[in-house]
Amino acid sequence: MINKLLERITLTKEDIHGMINDAVKRSSVNQSIQIPESLQKKLIENGKEEDFNTFKANLPGGNSTKAINGFLNKLTSEEQDEFVKILYSKDSIADISSNDYSSGVGSKLYDLEPKGIGKAELLLATLIRNSKVSGGGESFDLTVGNKRYEVKDYRNYPNSKAIRLGTKGKVTRFLFWQEINKTLSVINDLVVSDGIKFIQNEDLKKLILDIYSRIDMISKGEFNKDDIKKFKQLYIDFNKLSQSNSTGYTYVTFRGPNASPISYMIDEIPTDLKNNVSLNLKDRGVSETLIIELKRLKYVRNPNEFTTDIQEAVNSIVGNEIPYIVFRPEGPKISTEFEFSNISSGGIYIKEKE
Repeated sequence: MINKLLERITLTKEDIHGMINDAVKRSSVNQSIQIPESLQKKLIENGKEEDFNTFKANLPGGNSTKAINGFLNKLTSEEQDEFVKILYSKDSIADISSNDYSSGVGSKLYDLEPKGIGKAELLLATLIRNSKVSGGGESFDLTVGNKRYEVKDYRNYPNSKAIRLGTKGKVTRFLFWQEINKTLSVINDLVVSDGIKFIQNEDLKKLILDIYSRIDMISKGEFNKDDIKKFKQLYIDFNKLSQSNSTGYTYVTFRGPNASPISYMIDEIPTDLKNNVSLNLKDRGVSETLIIELKRLKYVRNPNEFTTDIQEAVNSIVGNEIPYIVFRPEGPKISTEFEFSNISSGGIYIKEKE
Protein backbone atom coordinates (compact mmCIF):
# COMPACT_ATOMS: atom_id res chain seq x y z
CA MET A 1 0.00 0.00 0.00
CA ILE A 2 2.75 2.47 0.99
CA ASN A 3 4.77 1.63 -2.11
CA LYS A 4 1.76 2.33 -4.34
CA LEU A 5 1.24 5.69 -2.68
CA LEU A 6 4.90 6.56 -3.10
CA GLU A 7 4.71 5.75 -6.80
CA ARG A 8 2.07 8.48 -7.16
CA ILE A 9 4.18 11.11 -5.39
CA THR A 10 6.86 12.90 -7.40
CA LEU A 11 9.58 14.20 -5.11
CA THR A 12 13.07 15.25 -6.08
CA LYS A 13 16.10 14.48 -3.99
CA GLU A 14 16.19 18.18 -3.03
CA ASP A 15 12.56 18.01 -1.83
CA ILE A 16 13.31 15.05 0.43
CA HIS A 17 16.44 16.66 1.87
CA GLY A 18 14.49 19.86 2.46
CA MET A 19 11.73 18.03 4.34
CA ILE A 20 14.25 16.24 6.50
CA ASN A 21 16.20 19.42 7.22
CA ASP A 22 13.01 21.30 8.11
CA ALA A 23 12.03 18.59 10.57
CA VAL A 24 15.48 18.58 12.16
CA LYS A 25 15.55 22.35 12.36
CA ARG A 26 12.14 22.59 14.02
CA SER A 27 13.12 20.03 16.61
CA SER A 28 16.55 21.50 17.37
CA VAL A 29 15.39 25.13 17.40
CA ASN A 30 12.52 24.56 19.79
CA GLN A 31 14.85 22.72 22.16
CA SER A 32 17.74 25.20 22.03
CA ILE A 33 16.08 28.64 22.32
CA GLN A 34 15.37 29.42 25.96
CA ILE A 35 14.04 32.91 26.59
CA PRO A 36 13.58 34.74 29.90
CA GLU A 37 10.22 34.26 31.66
CA SER A 38 9.62 38.01 31.41
CA LEU A 39 9.81 37.88 27.61
CA GLN A 40 7.68 34.76 27.47
CA LYS A 41 5.02 36.50 29.56
CA LYS A 42 5.01 39.55 27.27
CA LEU A 43 4.63 37.37 24.18
CA ILE A 44 1.60 35.65 25.73
CA GLU A 45 0.03 38.93 26.90
CA ASN A 46 0.32 40.39 23.40
CA GLY A 47 -0.95 37.30 21.63
CA LYS A 48 2.44 36.69 20.02
CA GLU A 49 3.33 33.30 21.47
CA GLU A 50 2.30 31.37 18.36
CA ASP A 51 4.08 33.91 16.15
CA PHE A 52 7.25 33.44 18.20
CA ASN A 53 7.05 29.67 17.89
CA THR A 54 6.77 30.03 14.09
CA PHE A 55 9.68 32.47 14.11
CA LYS A 56 11.85 29.95 15.99
CA ALA A 57 10.82 27.08 13.73
CA ASN A 58 11.72 29.09 10.63
CA LEU A 59 15.30 29.68 11.70
CA PRO A 60 17.88 27.48 9.96
CA GLY A 61 19.34 26.29 13.28
CA GLY A 62 23.00 26.16 14.23
CA ASN A 63 24.71 29.55 14.49
CA SER A 64 21.52 31.50 13.80
CA THR A 65 19.77 29.83 16.74
CA LYS A 66 22.70 30.55 19.04
CA ALA A 67 22.79 34.17 17.90
CA ILE A 68 19.06 34.74 18.47
CA ASN A 69 19.16 32.91 21.80
CA GLY A 70 22.01 35.11 23.03
CA PHE A 71 20.35 38.24 21.63
CA LEU A 72 16.98 37.64 23.29
CA ASN A 73 18.52 36.85 26.67
CA LYS A 74 20.38 40.17 26.73
CA LEU A 75 17.38 42.40 26.03
CA THR A 76 16.35 44.96 28.62
CA SER A 77 12.71 45.15 29.65
CA GLU A 78 12.13 48.05 27.25
CA GLU A 79 13.86 46.15 24.45
CA GLN A 80 11.71 43.11 25.14
CA ASP A 81 8.63 45.30 24.65
CA GLU A 82 10.04 46.54 21.36
CA PHE A 83 10.87 43.02 20.14
CA VAL A 84 7.34 41.82 20.89
CA LYS A 85 5.94 44.84 19.06
CA ILE A 86 7.97 44.41 15.87
CA LEU A 87 7.71 40.59 15.72
CA TYR A 88 5.74 39.75 12.55
CA SER A 89 4.58 43.36 12.30
CA LYS A 90 5.05 43.38 8.51
CA ASP A 91 3.30 41.38 5.83
CA SER A 92 5.79 42.02 3.03
CA ILE A 93 9.20 43.47 2.22
CA ALA A 94 7.51 46.52 0.71
CA ASP A 95 6.25 47.44 4.20
CA ILE A 96 9.78 47.89 5.57
CA SER A 97 11.50 51.26 5.75
CA SER A 98 14.83 52.45 7.13
CA ASN A 99 13.00 53.53 10.30
CA ASP A 100 12.54 49.86 11.17
CA TYR A 101 16.28 49.37 11.71
CA SER A 102 17.79 52.82 12.21
CA SER A 103 17.87 52.40 16.00
CA GLY A 104 16.85 50.20 18.91
CA VAL A 105 16.16 46.48 18.61
CA GLY A 106 15.76 46.70 14.83
CA SER A 107 19.27 48.12 14.47
CA LYS A 108 20.75 45.38 16.65
CA LEU A 109 18.91 42.66 14.75
CA TYR A 110 20.14 44.13 11.46
CA ASP A 111 23.76 43.82 12.57
CA LEU A 112 23.47 40.20 13.75
CA GLU A 113 25.69 38.21 11.41
CA PRO A 114 26.28 34.64 12.63
CA LYS A 115 28.34 32.41 10.38
CA GLY A 116 26.41 31.49 7.25
CA ILE A 117 23.88 34.31 7.72
CA GLY A 118 24.25 37.79 6.22
CA LYS A 119 23.39 41.11 7.78
CA ALA A 120 19.69 42.07 7.80
CA GLU A 121 18.53 38.48 7.26
CA LEU A 122 17.55 37.90 10.91
CA LEU A 123 15.92 41.33 11.00
CA LEU A 124 13.76 40.39 8.01
CA ALA A 125 12.91 37.05 9.60
CA THR A 126 11.72 38.91 12.69
CA LEU A 127 9.72 41.61 10.93
CA ILE A 128 8.01 39.74 8.09
CA ARG A 129 5.30 37.25 8.93
CA ASN A 130 6.13 33.65 8.03
CA SER A 131 9.49 34.56 6.51
CA LYS A 132 12.23 31.97 6.62
CA VAL A 133 16.02 32.33 6.63
CA SER A 134 17.78 29.78 4.43
CA GLY A 135 21.23 29.67 6.01
CA GLY A 136 24.31 28.28 4.26
CA GLY A 137 24.12 25.83 1.38
CA GLU A 138 21.21 27.49 -0.45
CA SER A 139 21.29 29.71 -3.52
CA PHE A 140 18.98 32.23 -1.83
CA ASP A 141 18.80 33.87 1.59
CA LEU A 142 15.17 34.37 2.50
CA THR A 143 11.76 32.92 1.72
CA VAL A 144 8.55 34.88 2.17
CA GLY A 145 5.55 32.74 1.34
CA ASN A 146 6.53 31.01 -1.89
CA LYS A 147 8.95 33.74 -3.00
CA ARG A 148 12.72 33.49 -2.63
CA TYR A 149 15.12 36.40 -2.25
CA GLU A 150 18.80 37.21 -2.05
CA VAL A 151 19.70 39.80 0.60
CA LYS A 152 22.52 42.31 0.07
CA ASP A 153 23.69 44.75 2.73
CA TYR A 154 24.94 48.03 1.22
CA ARG A 155 23.39 50.33 3.80
CA ASN A 156 26.67 52.04 4.65
CA TYR A 157 27.81 52.56 1.07
CA PRO A 158 26.84 55.15 -1.56
CA ASN A 159 24.18 54.11 -4.05
CA SER A 160 26.88 53.88 -6.72
CA LYS A 161 28.64 51.04 -4.86
CA ALA A 162 28.60 47.91 -7.01
CA ILE A 163 27.24 44.64 -5.62
CA ARG A 164 29.63 41.72 -5.33
CA LEU A 165 28.27 38.38 -6.46
CA GLY A 166 29.28 35.15 -4.77
CA THR A 167 30.58 31.97 -6.35
CA LYS A 168 27.94 32.32 -9.08
CA GLY A 169 29.80 35.39 -10.29
CA LYS A 170 33.17 33.71 -10.76
CA VAL A 171 34.34 35.15 -14.06
CA THR A 172 36.05 32.00 -15.34
CA ARG A 173 32.60 30.44 -15.78
CA PHE A 174 31.76 32.69 -18.72
CA LEU A 175 32.71 32.62 -22.39
CA PHE A 176 33.25 36.38 -22.62
CA TRP A 177 36.19 36.05 -20.22
CA GLN A 178 37.77 33.41 -22.46
CA GLU A 179 37.51 35.86 -25.36
CA ILE A 180 39.15 38.58 -23.27
CA ASN A 181 42.05 36.25 -22.49
CA LYS A 182 42.41 35.39 -26.18
CA THR A 183 42.55 39.12 -26.89
CA LEU A 184 45.27 39.58 -24.28
CA SER A 185 47.28 36.85 -25.99
CA VAL A 186 47.03 38.65 -29.33
CA ILE A 187 47.98 41.96 -27.70
CA ASN A 188 50.99 40.33 -26.08
CA ASP A 189 52.14 38.81 -29.37
CA LEU A 190 51.74 42.13 -31.19
CA VAL A 191 53.91 43.98 -28.69
CA VAL A 192 56.52 41.28 -28.05
CA SER A 193 57.04 40.58 -31.77
CA ASP A 194 57.21 44.32 -32.44
CA GLY A 195 54.41 43.87 -34.95
CA ILE A 196 52.69 46.89 -33.45
CA LYS A 197 55.02 49.24 -35.34
CA PHE A 198 53.36 48.29 -38.60
CA ILE A 199 49.99 49.56 -37.38
CA GLN A 200 49.56 53.01 -38.86
CA ASN A 201 46.78 54.21 -36.55
CA GLU A 202 48.62 55.99 -33.71
CA ASP A 203 45.58 56.01 -31.43
CA LEU A 204 45.25 52.25 -31.85
CA LYS A 205 48.95 51.79 -31.05
CA LYS A 206 48.53 53.74 -27.82
CA LEU A 207 45.40 51.76 -26.97
CA ILE A 208 47.24 48.46 -27.51
CA LEU A 209 50.14 49.59 -25.30
CA ASP A 210 47.76 50.77 -22.59
CA ILE A 211 46.06 47.38 -22.50
CA TYR A 212 49.44 45.63 -22.65
CA SER A 213 50.48 47.48 -19.48
CA ARG A 214 47.43 45.99 -17.75
CA ILE A 215 47.83 42.40 -18.93
CA ASP A 216 48.99 41.02 -15.60
CA MET A 217 46.22 42.70 -13.61
CA ILE A 218 43.48 41.75 -16.07
CA SER A 219 44.72 38.15 -16.20
CA LYS A 220 44.39 38.02 -12.41
CA GLY A 221 40.73 39.03 -12.62
CA GLU A 222 40.92 42.82 -12.27
CA PHE A 223 38.85 44.41 -15.03
CA ASN A 224 37.67 47.93 -14.24
CA LYS A 225 35.42 50.43 -15.98
CA ASP A 226 38.36 52.01 -17.80
CA ASP A 227 39.39 48.58 -19.11
CA ILE A 228 35.88 47.98 -20.40
CA LYS A 229 35.89 51.30 -22.24
CA LYS A 230 39.27 50.54 -23.82
CA PHE A 231 38.31 47.02 -24.89
CA LYS A 232 35.15 48.33 -26.55
CA GLN A 233 37.24 50.74 -28.60
CA LEU A 234 39.89 48.10 -29.25
CA TYR A 235 37.40 45.73 -30.82
CA ILE A 236 35.97 48.50 -33.00
CA ASP A 237 39.45 49.49 -34.20
CA PHE A 238 40.57 45.89 -34.71
CA ASN A 239 37.40 45.28 -36.70
CA LYS A 240 38.30 48.14 -39.03
CA LEU A 241 41.89 46.91 -39.25
CA SER A 242 40.80 43.43 -40.22
CA GLN A 243 38.43 44.66 -42.91
CA SER A 244 39.73 44.85 -46.47
CA ASN A 245 38.27 45.21 -49.91
CA SER A 246 41.15 43.24 -51.38
CA THR A 247 40.27 40.12 -53.29
CA GLY A 248 43.85 39.05 -53.94
CA TYR A 249 47.00 38.49 -51.90
CA THR A 250 48.45 41.34 -49.83
CA TYR A 251 50.90 39.47 -47.60
CA VAL A 252 53.79 37.16 -48.34
CA THR A 253 55.87 35.05 -45.98
CA PHE A 254 59.34 33.71 -46.84
CA ARG A 255 60.55 30.54 -45.19
CA GLY A 256 63.89 28.79 -45.41
CA PRO A 257 65.40 25.62 -43.89
CA ASN A 258 67.82 27.62 -41.72
CA ALA A 259 66.06 30.94 -41.46
CA SER A 260 63.21 32.29 -39.42
CA PRO A 261 60.03 33.09 -41.37
CA ILE A 262 59.66 36.72 -42.38
CA SER A 263 56.50 38.45 -43.56
CA TYR A 264 56.02 41.47 -45.82
CA MET A 265 53.08 43.49 -46.96
CA ILE A 266 52.93 43.57 -50.75
CA ASP A 267 50.97 45.34 -53.42
CA GLU A 268 47.92 43.22 -54.13
CA ILE A 269 48.37 40.45 -56.67
CA PRO A 270 45.59 38.28 -58.15
CA THR A 271 44.82 34.81 -56.87
CA ASP A 272 45.30 33.19 -60.31
CA LEU A 273 49.08 33.17 -60.02
CA LYS A 274 51.23 32.79 -63.16
CA ASN A 275 54.65 31.23 -63.47
CA ASN A 276 56.31 34.59 -63.17
CA VAL A 277 55.00 36.91 -60.49
CA SER A 278 56.40 40.33 -59.64
CA LEU A 279 56.24 41.23 -55.97
CA ASN A 280 56.48 44.81 -54.83
CA LEU A 281 57.64 44.38 -51.24
CA LYS A 282 56.43 47.10 -48.95
CA ASP A 283 57.36 47.27 -45.29
CA ARG A 284 57.74 44.29 -43.02
CA GLY A 285 54.25 43.08 -42.30
CA VAL A 286 52.51 41.96 -39.19
CA SER A 287 52.86 38.21 -38.80
CA GLU A 288 50.23 36.39 -40.80
CA THR A 289 49.55 34.28 -37.71
CA LEU A 290 48.61 37.40 -35.77
CA ILE A 291 46.36 38.58 -38.59
CA ILE A 292 44.60 35.23 -38.60
CA GLU A 293 44.26 35.28 -34.80
CA LEU A 294 42.89 38.81 -34.96
CA LYS A 295 40.14 37.71 -37.31
CA ARG A 296 39.36 34.72 -35.13
CA LEU A 297 38.45 36.91 -32.16
CA LYS A 298 34.69 36.93 -31.77
CA TYR A 299 34.47 40.54 -30.69
CA VAL A 300 36.70 41.71 -33.53
CA ARG A 301 34.26 40.17 -35.97
CA ASN A 302 31.27 41.55 -34.06
CA PRO A 303 32.25 44.34 -31.63
CA ASN A 304 28.69 44.84 -30.34
CA GLU A 305 28.59 41.30 -28.97
CA PHE A 306 31.18 42.24 -26.33
CA THR A 307 28.72 44.21 -24.19
CA THR A 308 25.87 41.88 -25.13
CA ASP A 309 27.68 38.79 -23.86
CA ILE A 310 28.71 40.50 -20.62
CA GLN A 311 25.13 41.55 -19.91
CA GLU A 312 23.89 38.05 -20.72
CA ALA A 313 26.36 36.71 -18.15
CA VAL A 314 24.85 39.06 -15.55
CA ASN A 315 21.33 38.01 -16.51
CA SER A 316 22.22 34.34 -16.20
CA ILE A 317 23.55 34.91 -12.67
CA VAL A 318 20.78 37.11 -11.36
CA GLY A 319 17.85 35.91 -13.44
CA ASN A 320 14.27 36.92 -12.66
CA GLU A 321 13.37 33.98 -10.45
CA ILE A 322 15.18 35.19 -7.31
CA PRO A 323 14.92 38.97 -6.80
CA TYR A 324 17.49 40.80 -4.71
CA ILE A 325 16.60 42.77 -1.58
CA VAL A 326 19.25 45.48 -1.62
CA PHE A 327 19.65 47.62 1.48
CA ARG A 328 20.81 51.09 0.46
CA PRO A 329 21.17 54.24 2.62
CA GLU A 330 17.58 55.32 1.89
CA GLY A 331 16.12 51.89 2.66
CA PRO A 332 15.60 48.44 1.12
CA LYS A 333 14.31 47.86 -2.36
CA ILE A 334 13.57 44.79 -4.42
CA SER A 335 15.56 44.64 -7.65
CA THR A 336 15.41 42.17 -10.51
CA GLU A 337 17.26 44.09 -13.22
CA PHE A 338 21.01 44.62 -12.98
CA GLU A 339 23.83 45.62 -15.26
CA PHE A 340 27.53 44.80 -15.33
CA SER A 341 29.81 47.07 -13.31
CA ASN A 342 33.31 45.59 -13.14
CA ILE A 343 35.39 42.54 -12.25
CA SER A 344 37.62 42.32 -9.19
CA SER A 345 39.42 39.37 -7.61
CA GLY A 346 37.99 37.20 -10.38
CA GLY A 347 34.40 38.00 -9.43
CA ILE A 348 31.69 39.93 -11.27
CA TYR A 349 30.19 43.05 -9.68
CA ILE A 350 26.80 44.38 -10.70
CA LYS A 351 24.62 47.42 -10.08
CA GLU A 352 20.92 48.09 -10.27
CA LYS A 353 19.66 49.37 -13.61
CA GLU A 354 18.51 52.95 -13.41
